[in-house]
Amino acid sequence: MKETASAMFYPHTDFLSHTLASPVTHSLSTSMPRIQQRTANGVFSLLSTGVLQYAPHHYIRGDGCVLSAGIHGNETAPIELLNQLVNRLMSDTTCSLRPCLFILGNVQAMQQATRFVELNMNRLFYGAHCEQAVAETHEAKRANLLERLLECFQQDFGLKEHYDFHTAIRDSKIERFALYPYRENEQPKAAQLE
Repeated sequence: MKETASAMFYPHTDFLSHTLASPVTHSLSTSMPRIQQRTANGVFSLLSTGVLQYAPHHYIRGDGCVLSAGIHGNETAPIELLNQLVNRLMSDTTCSLRPCLFILGNVQAMQQATRFVELNMNRLFYGAHCEQAVAETHEAKRANLLERLLECFQQDFGLKEHYDFHTAIRDSKIERFALYPYRENEQPKAAQLE
């Protein structure tokens, strides 16, 4: 299926090519106008390099979904999968009734085709990017920005799920697995573990 190009990313053909060709910023500017594109189903807003928000015209508050890939810059399969999802949603061939935040994580590592530039970004979330020893690294600054954008998304739409796509780099001892987030006083349902 041929994906259609979006005017939002001109002169690039899609979210991924635009991200790879753009400079990486670490600041959250509220004064800068967002680049937006309206479709029949909703509004896309480019919030930062590699961060795209989709707000359907009609949605249920608290039903937001975050899809992220490229936290490790050389995990190309999930990066391309996320890009295909964005392309389909933007071309109106797929309709989402949920607000979505699409994140291509470590853009500089993606541009350099490496796992990371200075540090493993996957270890820098939940405030770990603030530690003095790492705070000035590229990955710490990017993790900080992504956390702030995710907080804004959660405030605006509510957050139900976050799927972080990765590629395995070694054989797994378990055929299929998922990391289930800990929630105090809550046990996972059997269907969630199948």
